Amino acid sequence: MNAVSASLTLTILRWRTKSRHSLSKRLPPPNYSDWRFRISPFGHPNIWRWNFKEIVMHRRERLAEALKEEIAEIVGFELEDPRFESVTVTDVELSADLRDAKVYVITEGSEDEIRKVLKALSSAAGFVKRKVAMNLSLRHVPHIHFARDSAEENAVRIGAILRKLEAGGELKKEGEA
Repeated sequence: MNAVSASLTLTILRWRTKSRHSLSKRLPPPNYSDWRFRISPFGHPNIWRWNFKEIVMHRRERLAEALKEEIAEIVGFELEDPRFESVTVTDVELSADLRDAKVYVITEGSEDEIRKVLKALSSAAGFVKRKVAMNLSLRHVPHIHFARDSAEENAVRIGAILRKLEAGGELKKEGEA
Protein backbone atom coordinates (compact mmCIF):
# COMPACT_ATOMS: atom_id res chain seq x y z
CA MET A 1 0.00 0.00 0.00
CA ASN A 2 1.42 3.35 -0.94
CA ALA A 3 0.91 6.73 0.69
CA VAL A 4 -1.56 8.02 -1.90
CA SER A 5 -4.09 5.23 -1.49
CA ALA A 6 -3.94 5.35 2.31
CA SER A 7 -4.61 9.07 2.46
CA LEU A 8 -7.45 8.79 -0.09
CA THR A 9 -9.19 6.09 1.95
CA LEU A 10 -8.70 8.03 5.14
CA THR A 11 -10.14 11.20 3.56
CA ILE A 12 -13.23 9.40 2.23
CA LEU A 13 -13.96 7.76 5.55
CA ARG A 14 -13.46 11.00 7.46
CA TRP A 15 -15.81 12.86 5.06
CA ARG A 16 -18.47 10.18 5.34
CA THR A 17 -18.37 10.17 9.13
CA LYS A 18 -18.37 13.93 9.24
CA SER A 19 -21.46 14.28 7.04
CA ARG A 20 -23.45 11.71 8.97
CA HIS A 21 -22.50 13.41 12.20
CA SER A 22 -23.48 16.85 10.92
CA LEU A 23 -26.84 15.59 9.58
CA SER A 24 -27.82 14.20 12.95
CA LYS A 25 -27.12 17.61 14.52
CA ARG A 26 -29.23 19.48 11.96
CA LEU A 27 -32.37 17.30 11.88
CA PRO A 28 -34.41 16.53 14.97
CA PRO A 29 -35.27 12.89 15.53
CA PRO A 30 -38.62 11.88 14.01
CA ASN A 31 -41.66 12.17 16.25
CA TYR A 32 -43.52 8.94 15.53
CA SER A 33 -46.58 10.09 17.45
CA ASP A 34 -47.07 12.90 14.92
CA TRP A 35 -50.12 12.56 12.61
CA ARG A 36 -47.88 12.33 9.53
CA PHE A 37 -46.51 9.00 10.71
CA ARG A 38 -49.86 7.42 11.46
CA ILE A 39 -50.66 5.13 8.59
CA SER A 40 -54.18 3.85 8.17
CA PRO A 41 -54.99 0.32 7.02
CA PHE A 42 -55.49 1.82 3.56
CA GLY A 43 -51.86 2.91 3.43
CA HIS A 44 -52.51 6.64 3.37
CA PRO A 45 -51.62 8.91 6.28
CA ASN A 46 -54.41 10.76 8.03
CA ILE A 47 -57.10 8.99 6.03
CA TRP A 48 -59.34 8.44 9.05
CA ARG A 49 -60.37 12.08 8.79
CA TRP A 50 -61.82 11.58 5.31
CA ASN A 51 -65.47 10.70 4.96
CA PHE A 52 -65.47 7.99 2.29
CA LYS A 53 -69.26 7.90 2.05
CA GLU A 54 -69.31 11.59 1.19
CA ILE A 55 -66.55 11.21 -1.40
CA VAL A 56 -68.34 8.31 -3.10
CA MET A 57 -71.66 10.19 -3.08
CA HIS A 58 -70.12 13.23 -4.73
CA ARG A 59 -68.52 11.00 -7.34
CA ARG A 60 -71.85 9.32 -8.07
CA GLU A 61 -73.57 12.71 -8.41
CA ARG A 62 -70.85 14.03 -10.72
CA LEU A 63 -70.96 10.90 -12.84
CA ALA A 64 -74.77 11.00 -13.03
CA GLU A 65 -74.67 14.62 -14.17
CA ALA A 66 -72.02 13.87 -16.81
CA LEU A 67 -74.03 10.89 -18.05
CA LYS A 68 -77.20 12.99 -18.19
CA GLU A 69 -75.53 15.66 -20.34
CA GLU A 70 -73.88 13.11 -22.62
CA ILE A 71 -76.99 10.95 -23.09
CA ALA A 72 -79.14 14.03 -23.72
CA GLU A 73 -76.73 15.12 -26.45
CA ILE A 74 -76.64 11.65 -28.01
CA VAL A 75 -80.43 11.21 -27.96
CA GLY A 76 -81.04 14.74 -29.18
CA PHE A 77 -78.48 14.97 -31.97
CA GLU A 78 -77.03 11.59 -32.91
CA LEU A 79 -80.05 9.28 -32.98
CA GLU A 80 -81.77 9.89 -36.29
CA ASP A 81 -85.19 8.51 -35.41
CA PRO A 82 -88.15 10.90 -35.79
CA ARG A 83 -89.69 9.44 -32.62
CA PHE A 84 -86.84 10.93 -30.56
CA GLU A 85 -87.47 14.55 -31.59
CA SER A 86 -89.57 15.33 -28.52
CA VAL A 87 -87.55 13.25 -26.01
CA THR A 88 -85.97 15.12 -23.09
CA VAL A 89 -83.61 13.48 -20.59
CA THR A 90 -84.61 14.72 -17.14
CA ASP A 91 -82.53 12.69 -14.70
CA VAL A 92 -80.06 9.82 -14.33
CA GLU A 93 -79.92 7.58 -11.27
CA LEU A 94 -76.87 5.37 -10.74
CA SER A 95 -76.80 2.17 -8.74
CA ALA A 96 -74.53 1.94 -5.71
CA ASP A 97 -71.88 -0.02 -7.64
CA LEU A 98 -72.10 2.37 -10.64
CA ARG A 99 -72.89 -0.54 -12.99
CA ASP A 100 -76.47 0.44 -13.88
CA ALA A 101 -77.89 3.80 -14.89
CA LYS A 102 -81.61 4.49 -14.99
CA VAL A 103 -82.27 7.33 -17.41
CA TYR A 104 -85.56 9.18 -16.93
CA VAL A 105 -87.08 10.75 -20.03
CA ILE A 106 -90.21 12.72 -20.84
CA THR A 107 -91.85 12.89 -24.22
CA GLU A 108 -95.05 14.17 -25.76
CA GLY A 109 -97.81 12.01 -27.16
CA SER A 110 -100.37 9.43 -26.17
CA GLU A 111 -99.65 6.49 -23.89
CA ASP A 112 -99.14 4.19 -26.87
CA GLU A 113 -96.67 6.59 -28.51
CA ILE A 114 -94.75 6.99 -25.26
CA ARG A 115 -94.48 3.19 -24.91
CA LYS A 116 -93.15 2.95 -28.48
CA VAL A 117 -90.58 5.66 -27.81
CA LEU A 118 -89.39 3.91 -24.63
CA LYS A 119 -89.13 0.61 -26.52
CA ALA A 120 -87.11 2.30 -29.28
CA LEU A 121 -84.84 3.94 -26.68
CA SER A 122 -84.30 0.57 -24.99
CA SER A 123 -83.28 -0.95 -28.32
CA ALA A 124 -80.86 1.95 -28.90
CA ALA A 125 -79.31 1.60 -25.41
CA GLY A 126 -76.30 -0.32 -26.77
CA PHE A 127 -75.53 2.42 -29.28
CA VAL A 128 -75.91 5.08 -26.58
CA LYS A 129 -73.60 3.12 -24.26
CA ARG A 130 -70.92 2.86 -26.98
CA LYS A 131 -71.13 6.60 -27.67
CA VAL A 132 -70.89 7.38 -23.95
CA ALA A 133 -67.84 5.10 -23.70
CA MET A 134 -66.17 6.94 -26.58
CA ASN A 135 -66.88 10.41 -25.18
CA LEU A 136 -66.29 9.86 -21.44
CA SER A 137 -63.17 8.20 -20.09
CA LEU A 138 -64.64 5.64 -17.72
CA ARG A 139 -63.29 2.25 -16.76
CA HIS A 140 -66.78 0.72 -16.77
CA VAL A 141 -69.66 2.35 -18.58
CA PRO A 142 -72.93 1.58 -16.77
CA HIS A 143 -75.70 -0.40 -18.43
CA ILE A 144 -78.34 2.08 -19.54
CA HIS A 145 -82.03 1.54 -18.82
CA PHE A 146 -84.61 4.07 -20.00
CA ALA A 147 -87.71 4.84 -17.92
CA ARG A 148 -90.57 7.28 -18.14
CA ASP A 149 -90.34 10.28 -15.83
CA SER A 150 -93.77 10.78 -14.35
CA ALA A 151 -92.75 13.59 -11.99
CA GLU A 152 -94.17 16.29 -14.26
CA GLU A 153 -97.49 14.48 -14.61
CA ASN A 154 -97.65 13.99 -10.85
CA ALA A 155 -96.94 17.69 -10.31
CA VAL A 156 -99.80 18.66 -12.65
CA ARG A 157 -102.16 16.26 -10.87
CA ILE A 158 -101.14 17.57 -7.42
CA GLY A 159 -101.53 21.16 -8.64
CA ALA A 160 -105.07 20.39 -9.81
CA ILE A 161 -105.88 18.84 -6.43
CA LEU A 162 -104.53 21.89 -4.58
CA ARG A 163 -106.51 24.29 -6.80
CA LYS A 164 -109.63 22.26 -6.13
CA LEU A 165 -108.99 22.41 -2.37
CA GLU A 166 -108.45 26.18 -2.51
CA ALA A 167 -111.74 26.58 -4.35
CA GLY A 168 -113.49 24.79 -1.49
CA GLY A 169 -114.29 21.59 -3.33
CA GLU A 170 -114.19 18.21 -1.70
CA LEU A 171 -111.83 15.52 -2.77
CA LYS A 172 -113.23 12.17 -3.75
CA LYS A 173 -111.08 9.08 -3.65
CA GLU A 174 -110.63 7.14 -6.82
CA GLY A 175 -113.33 4.50 -7.03
CA GLU A 176 -115.95 6.62 -5.23
CA ALA A 177 -118.82 7.98 -7.26
